[in-house]
Amino acid sequence: TQGATLAPELWPKVLVLLKAQNNSLYALIQMYPVDFGDGEVTIKPRFNFHRDLFDKKVNRSTIEEAATKVYGRPVKVSARTEESPNRAKVARPDPASELVSSALEILGGEIVE
Repeated sequence: TQGATLAPELWPKVLVLLKAQNNSLYALIQMYPVDFGDGEVTIKPRFNFHRDLFDKKVNRSTIEEAATKVYGRPVKVSARTEESPNRAKVARPDPASELVSSALEILGGEIVE
């Protein structure tokens, strides 16, 4: 129904459609939590480069088309990285430290002083 929050239980059907169309996009999107709003879905990737991939016009429209088919109404898709509290203080992150923290998150390491 128009004006209601999208049903999270239908999201797996969107993923199934996506897998048939773009397997690598599916593999990436299913790793992340999703917020459901009124006619809107927000993907919450951990990394900026994944957010940028989701925001690419061709990828976003592929996801939006699949979601629109499943939900039966237009669905807007956006991606937003969640700032971790310790990185929010930095005005402009140094690309090298961004790379190191991404590598640490992927590999599960930590910096020991």
